Amino acid sequence: MAAAAATKAGVCAVLGAGGDGIGGHVAERFAKAGFAVALLGRTKEKLAALETKIRSSGGTAQSFVADAASPDSIKQAFADIKQSVGAVDVLVYNAGPQFQRVSILDLDPKARRSA
Repeated sequence: MAAAAATKAGVCAVLGAGGDGIGGHVAERFAKAGFAVALLGRTKEKLAALETKIRSSGGTAQSFVADAASPDSIKQAFADIKQSVGAVDVLVYNAGPQFQRVSILDLDPKARRSA
């Protein structure tokens, strides 16, 4: 896809933006506010779908496949973002462990502390 250019509002990187969850909605919101949005996540297809959605709404977005559990992957993604989009002004970290939908009372106390 074509490279996104930095906008007057700046560049927002959303790590954990793959899909229609919180990360995706945050990315859409920053795009609506005029930011160029760098979408980071593990699944190329989900990122591409969100990128298309943002662009079709008039926003600026570009996808970067990266895994938050891999420091090398993150370093490379941010180097690519800086080269393609510009320096990151805002970082939204939305990556985290995946939990089953259960009551908080049913979670193991150790799991609650690590979240």
